[in-house]
Amino acid sequence: MRTKLLHIIRTKPFYLYLLSVFFVLHGFTENYDLIPVKNAVLLTILYTGIAFIMTLLFWLPYRNFRKANFITFLILSFQFFFGSTQDLLLKYFQGLFFNRYSFIIPVTFLAFIYIIILLKKTKRTLVRITFYLNILLLALILTDTGWLFQKANLNQKISAIKKEIYTICDSCKKPNIYLIIADGYPGKSVLNDNFNFDNSPFEIELKSRGFHVIENTKSNYNFTMFSMASMLNMNYLKGITRKINSKTDWPVTFKALRQSNVIHFLKP
Repeated sequence: MRTKLLHIIRTKPFYLYLLSVFFVLHGFTENYDLIPVKNAVLLTILYTGIAFIMTLLFWLPYRNFRKANFITFLILSFQFFFGSTQDLLLKYFQGLFFNRYSFIIPVTFLAFIYIIILLKKTKRTLVRITFYLNILLLALILTDTGWLFQKANLNQKISAIKKEIYTICDSCKKPNIYLIIADGYPGKSVLNDNFNFDNSPFEIELKSRGFHVIENTKSNYNFTMFSMASMLNMNYLKGITRKINSKTDWPVTFKALRQSNVIHFLKP
């Protein structure tokens, strides 16, 4: 049994389909409690189907499933990880020529053409690369699975938001509520001091329409979602581990948003 399993891992190029599983699983785990499980499953099925169709298309010129799987794997890997790879390069090598699309797209296109031709000519069985990629993707999936269980366990330990009791005024007029969050939009003083821009016409227009514009606002948190969760619960967030919040605190925020006191109070 062990020998048979090892033979399958060495010779069968199932790494292509593990790539789709890993890509979706990693995104699902990284954004845990934000993406519905159903959507993640459907996305995995979609990517797997695309990989299968591409493999069949590349099998026509190659007549070899290992070669067809490998070139499909390279193309899908480029598609999946191009954005994050470029972001990483921009972070550490900002302004250099190899970060530009005018360089990346032609070079990548020529590289794929070269690999496609090379695979057509080579007589190698690709057993080594098949074995390596199978092991690599299995290890990555197992790692992300462990990370997912850790996040799920942490989420269970997060206490539910305590529902505050408010007095409902049956005789009061119930106006429509519009909450405008100009995310990333600097305040009046920042626009005036740093950009020499007068933002008062925009604020005056809001006030004329009945909006309340808060003056000299400052946030207790460094991300919008944390500020929103705190505001919609009319309290500071509990369970936040750091002053400079990061993705490790997202489960707290998601639960606080879903169970927010304001939404609970306004729902009939």
